[in-house]
Amino acid sequence: MTVIEARRSRPERQGPRAQEPARRATPGKMARKPQLNLQRAPFIGTNKQEQFKVGARTQEHDAKSLRSRTPLQALPSLLRTNQWYKNLIVYTALIFSGRALNIPDIAITTVLFAALCLLSSGYYIINDIHDRRTDATHPRKQARPLAKGTISLRVALSISVLLILASFLLSLTLVRDVRALLILILVNSIAYTFAMKREPSLGMHSIAANFVMKALAGAVALSAEISPWLIACAFFLVLTLASLKHYADSRNLAYLNVMRISTAAAIILYVLYSFTRQHGLFILTIPLVTYPLIRLQFDTRDVPEHFEDFIRRTPYALSLVAWILSCFAILYLR
Repeated sequence: MTVIEARRSRPERQGPRAQEPARRATPGKMARKPQLNLQRAPFIGTNKQEQFKVGARTQEHDAKSLRSRTPLQALPSLLRTNQWYKNLIVYTALIFSGRALNIPDIAITTVLFAALCLLSSGYYIINDIHDRRTDATHPRKQARPLAKGTISLRVALSISVLLILASFLLSLTLVRDVRALLILILVNSIAYTFAMKREPSLGMHSIAANFVMKALAGAVALSAEISPWLIACAFFLVLTLASLKHYADSRNLAYLNVMRISTAAAIILYVLYSFTRQHGLFILTIPLVTYPLIRLQFDTRDVPEHFEDFIRRTPYALSLVAWILSCFAILYLR
């Protein structure tokens, strides 16, 4: 038997190694491991469960955004009417000054609230005009009317100017200092759109400053005093929520550090406010403030994109309702 015949008669080796050359020879037939498509997710989570949640939410939102809307149907989205609740902070001075049962004061504050809603819609449109190109490629913001082209640029700009003018016309029924604060709010909002939001720290301070000015406008409209401790507490509370929103968008741990510092400052300032009130019972409301803020530190792995999504969660909703009812009872039922 020759050497060649001996090699031919040798039994073939069994096992995975024997099939290795075949696999190498036909790489196109290899079964590829399925990849998780997160290209359109708002952020990449820290674990697979989180990634799947984000992908599911994004796909659901994209499905809704594909529905065609007329310009009239898109108008509430353009005006962002779902964000008007943020102007409710103007009622802070009315409530904490003990004048929430005074009909004329309620009417004045409500007029200011309406003026702020018109103003905020006006500068939201300016923001959307400025960001329309980047919004068109964003997985969540691409459904906005200007990003989709549902409403033309000229029409949107005209609506914005009319809303801002209507806001200042409505404020003519209020004291002059209120209009000065409205101008500051508008200037700050435009500066945020064109410059400050590029620097995260400046952007968050700009948002918090807007809320403080709105609270001050409510006090100025009524010529009422409002505790500086409460104003400072509101500033750091908004800073907490702003940093949390930035963290939800970017997953940058630096925002978590800002959130924790702001939370601690807000709690300390509210405690100081409670101790300086003439009504000693305000101390009883401290746990209703500390509980949701401390719980917030444990919910950072599943952060919603909007503040209102937090309020829908039972622990936060119950805490907010209990705090409002407690403050009202202490101030008006004694």
